[in-house]
Amino acid sequence: MSKELEGVKKKRRFMRKSVTDSLKLIDEGLAEENSHARVQVLKDNILSKWNDLTEVQASLSICLEDSEIDSECAAHNECEMRVMDFMARITKYLSVNTHAENSNGSNESGSSLGST
Repeated sequence: MSKELEGVKKKRRFMRKSVTDSLKLIDEGLAEENSHARVQVLKDNILSKWNDLTEVQASLSICLEDSEIDSECAAHNECEMRVMDFMARITKYLSVNTHAENSNGSNESGSSLGST
């Protein structure tokens, strides 16, 4: 294995671990109430890390032999499915919480108008 390929694989392992760690933080954030801002920051964070990982994966694909590409791509595709699942969960969480915050805000303003 060439040093370049070794370096790219090492970088990919690091980036994949970083993505996995971010997914764990997102899972924690989704379990909490009123963590809209935290989840939004984590969403932006995972998007950035995912873009970096995708670039590293593309570099790796260039260095690989044809016989190695399928197994490497399968692992990347599995990771991609996890990220997509989390993005769907984040989108749902943010839309539900934004709707709830908007409803609470209109209820509060409506009740204060009625009390004057």
